[in-house]
This record gives sequence, C-alpha cells and structure tokens, in this order.
Amino acid sequence: SGEQRVEPSEPSMRGPMWERIGTPRLPVAAGANRFTWDLSLAGPWDQNAARSGRNGPTLVPGAYRVRLTSGAWSATRSLTIKPDPRIVADGVTIPVMQELLDHNIAVRELVSDLNRFTTDVEDAYRSADGTKKTRISEVRDVIQSEPWRYGRPGLATHIQYLYGAMMRADQKVGNDAKQRLVQLRKELTDVQAKFRAAITAM
Repeated sequence: SGEQRVEPSEPSMRGPMWERIGTPRLPVAAGANRFTWDLSLAGPWDQNAARSGRNGPTLVPGAYRVRLTSGAWSATRSLTIKPDPRIVADGVTIPVMQELLDHNIAVRELVSDLNRFTTDVEDAYRSADGTKKTRISEVRDVIQSEPWRYGRPGLATHIQYLYGAMMRADQKVGNDAKQRLVQLRKELTDVQAKFRAAITAM
C-alpha cells in the first residue's frame, strides 16, 4: 500500500507513532521485490507533491512493528533497529537520540505549518487588490528573503535553516536550538495573526 507504519513495542519508546514514510510503494511487478527503507519518517508537507514528505527525521533505535499491506491482505513483522556502534562509542545514548528526534519532529511540523501558510498567503495575494493587497504584501515580506545578494533572510529561510541544522546530527540538542524553535514558532504565530487581520480588514 502507500503507507508503512511503525509502532514502538517497548515502554521506553514514545508511541505509538504513525507516520507516512517517504514513498514506500513497492513495485507492482509479479515476483520478489525489494524495498529499502532509510529509517526516515515523513518530511515536511510541501505544496509540490514531488517534494512533500521528503527529508524526514530518522527513527531512534529500538523495537518496532512493520506492516505490509496489499489490497485486503496485510502482514506485520517485528523489526529491531540497532544503533550505529560508532555513535555509541562517541557517547550518544538512546535518550539523546530520542530528544533529537522529538526536536526534529517539532521543527518538521513548524516547516509544514510555514509551507501551508505560505501557500495561503500567495493565494490571497494573487486575488487581492488595493489596500488589502498592500497589507498582504507586508506579510510576504516577513516570510520571504530579500531577492538580492546579501539581502535580509526571511522567516522561511530561518526556519529551513533550523530544520537542516539538526537533521543529520548525532548529538544532544543544544539550548540555542531549543530556544530558536520557540522563537521561530512565535514569529510564525505573530505573522499568521497579521495575515488574518489583513484579509479580514474592510
């Protein structure tokens, strides 16, 4: 099917966690087919279907159940993900990996919310005129980076940078990253409120 599900089976793992994982469709050709999963969860939502769900956070090592479905048939098997011994040797523990995953999922949701919001803003901008268009343009200026070299980076750039910064890291999430997430969520909430005021203004 188009969905592969993983569910933690150990109390220490937070769950259940149901995610759409990349593009997990197997070939339809008869015979043996191989599907390679990179242990990633779904990435952020994007209006472009080719990008939506890509570049997602990586699961924490542990015990999971994997379900494969085909029409009315389904089968579930146990799956154990083991940590990279090189990371363990560096002192990266399962709790550290879980904290990193929690952080990356939170930032992923921030990116998805930003992308949906940007789509709404662009749709409203195209259909607006007069004072309303000017006010929506001010919202767009907060989201977008200035279009010249060394121009001011917009909110979208800051959020995307935070997402990329810890996505492939194997380390404890620093306080600066946590605080930045809180700040960027607030900035997005503030500009969303400004947008609502703009589209409801007489």
